[in-house]
Amino acid sequence: MLPTSWFASRWLIGKFEVQHRLTLGLVMGGFALALLIAGEVGVSVFGYGRTITEHIASYRSIASLLGMVGQFAFAIFPAVHLTMRLPVNR
Repeated sequence: MLPTSWFASRWLIGKFEVQHRLTLGLVMGGFALALLIAGEVGVSVFGYGRTITEHIASYRSIASLLGMVGQFAFAIFPAVHLTMRLPVNR
């Protein structure tokens, strides 16, 4: 999933002609991370019937912590693209 997110981030930056500024990349990634976490909490609460406290407690496992690391990696992709000034696909 991370490689797909990497290329999608690069494509979206090119499609919407985002200026090459670190702050824009951080805002873009932060917004994407907020949506991802909101979706995850929503599925946990409404799909699996957990409370928010139970959902947060689930992060005690190694697998969940690794998933969270992946989510933060996903969130920095736009900042990396905009900082490195990689060629973007349009």
